Amino acid sequence: MTAPYHVFSKHPDGLVSAYFQTLYVLTFAYLGAYCFSIGQIFRRMITRDVTAYAFHAISVRFVTACILAVTFLYLFQDSSVWEGTGCSGAACPGGNTGGSASATEGQGAAPGDFSLDLIALVAFSAGFIPETLSKYILRRAKSFLGEPRSSDVLNLEMIEGIDPYIRTRLEEADINDAQHLATANPIGLAISTPYGLHQVLDWIGQAQLFVLLKTERFANVRDEGVRTSFQVLDLKLKGPRVADGQADLSPAAPDASWYHLLNRDPSVCRSYEVYLKLQCGKQDCCTDTPGRPGPGAAQGPGATQGPGTAQGPGADQAPGTGQAPGDGQGPPPPVVP
Repeated sequence: MTAPYHVFSKHPDGLVSAYFQTLYVLTFAYLGAYCFSIGQIFRRMITRDVTAYAFHAISVRFVTACILAVTFLYLFQDSSVWEGTGCSGAACPGGNTGGSASATEGQGAAPGDFSLDLIALVAFSAGFIPETLSKYILRRAKSFLGEPRSSDVLNLEMIEGIDPYIRTRLEEADINDAQHLATANPIGLAISTPYGLHQVLDWIGQAQLFVLLKTERFANVRDEGVRTSFQVLDLKLKGPRVADGQADLSPAAPDASWYHLLNRDPSVCRSYEVYLKLQCGKQDCCTDTPGRPGPGAAQGPGATQGPGTAQGPGADQAPGTGQAPGDGQGPPPPVVP
């Protein structure tokens, strides 16, 4: 990190050059935020999810991206840009761009310093991923101050199907990382966002396995075909025949510890129950679970029927179940004295 303030006193044109460099970086930060905002508004218009909060979030993104870009410029720019002499270009207050490089050759950029062009690229990216840039700056500051290493943030974009636009929408529902997504209520999240329950449930299942295995192991297991915590539980309870038709999952076969850890997590149990209810009526996925009806029960997802309720064709009825007239079952049988 190099501060250019002492250069301004040595070189009168340093302040002017810093002014133009700041405008240069701010331009890219603004363009990045603008491009992201246009895409975000268009996608939300398609799903009819445009709210007042969306415009507030976009305004905050513009300001945040510009502040982070300027901060990154003054903290991480190549020291040779600030400390050279005889520069005529606006991008270099003192560097020798056309003459010999002996003044700066051998010094080089300090570890972690960046050229102005690279900073412009980072500034443009700040409009799309301001959280990533802010985390980088904070991590460098903690390393300089000697702060202990904090726990790794589980990035939402490790989940298949989540891009920067969806990530921004989930943050409005207070889902900031994979741990928040893993413990979210799937039904509540599907109601508060424009995404369907099946899609949300798939994200939650991936997040639960991601939280358990962390980044590298999760990526390896996913490459072998096991994507969600629900598949781990299915492989343990019913065998590999239900894992999306893949018969040979031996390279990524989950060990017993995965099953026991997931099976004792209340969030996993809740979302797995919703997963089972959604799967009822499809093939024979519910026939292996005790107390659940078979495929011929003709029930809706998660429907429980008690005495006196109307059931579909194929359901056996014992005499004296007490069905009301007009329920589609015909008159009650005659009573034999």
